[in-house]
Amino acid sequence: MIMKRLIKLVLIVLSVLAIIFFSLKIENLEEYKTANTKVTFNATEYAEKFWKEKVPSIKNKAIETSELIPLLVNNPKEAFENHSRVLGISKTHYFITKGSGKITSIEDEYFVVKINENQTVKIATDFIFGNAVRDGSGEISINEFLNMTDFNNVSVAINKLVKKNVVRKLQTTAEQGKTIDFVGATEIYEENIDTENIRIIPVIANLGNGEKN
Repeated sequence: MIMKRLIKLVLIVLSVLAIIFFSLKIENLEEYKTANTKVTFNATEYAEKFWKEKVPSIKNKAIETSELIPLLVNNPKEAFENHSRVLGISKTHYFITKGSGKITSIEDEYFVVKINENQTVKIATDFIFGNAVRDGSGEISINEFLNMTDFNNVSVAINKLVKKNVVRKLQTTAEQGKTIDFVGATEIYEENIDTENIRIIPVIANLGNGEKN
């Protein structure tokens, strides 16, 4: 009698263990670690790839600055609809623009460049921040990113490359009286269009003496 109860108990225990065993999901430890390791987004690498692959051809989508300024004055709606890029429902518009002219003044934060008899622009050499290059390029979509932090960090990384690859060299070689060809990004707030102070963040800049920056 005792033996039968013991056998019955053993069978019950084995049945319970079998149920537990087959309900478990057994995974390779290394595979589990790999699958559950969070991939950290590297904004610097993303920006460097953008700079290498997209910036060289960015001038192909740029509007001439000498055309953009009068368009903003006479037909801002066309300028915004056909030549700018905007994130969401923001009223800040970003343009990629290109032009050439003579450096008439070198200030602490920018170069003043005269592009024709009636128009001047400011080529930024300090306070390089914001989203003008990222959003103006039209090459970077917010849908690529898992969160706004990564998206914003890309702007920071791109602006650092502007300082390193363009601004720093311009600051050491540009002089008043030299000519400059430029491609860059500018932002215009649609409710305050100030064409007298167009500020352009340069992504490509060639000085008149042929030295590329």
